[in-house]
Amino acid sequence: MDKIDAAEQSVVDFRNKFAMHQYIEIYRSSSSGMKNAISEDAFVKMADEASKDLGAFQSATPKDRIVKYQIIGGPRIVLTYESKYSNSKFIINESFAFDTENEEIMLSGYHYGKGKLISDEINISK
Repeated sequence: MDKIDAAEQSVVDFRNKFAMHQYIEIYRSSSSGMKNAISEDAFVKMADEASKDLGAFQSATPKDRIVKYQIIGGPRIVLTYESKYSNSKFIINESFAFDTENEEIMLSGYHYGKGKLISDEINISK
């Protein structure tokens, strides 16, 4: 499995753990850079707030796969998606960043924001 495939599988794993509110497990398996940027307690609090805001994951459309090579450390992989969640009338723009530590892909960042409004389908049949 190459690094992009591993990162994509990590997104699936993140979504599964997020749905089960396993925020501590997500945090503990993240990169050292992420752990230096935010405490476990703060991460858990923010993840819980995001879960309440977003609701249940429904679907996602991949948008970008970017590999940034760094002078120190392995490549940084950034995957972006347009996603649908149960509590939002908007498409959610999600970004997952992964760093390589000891040849292992590890989450180094997660961001989301509201995108375009999801249009309600209108049934005009009579």
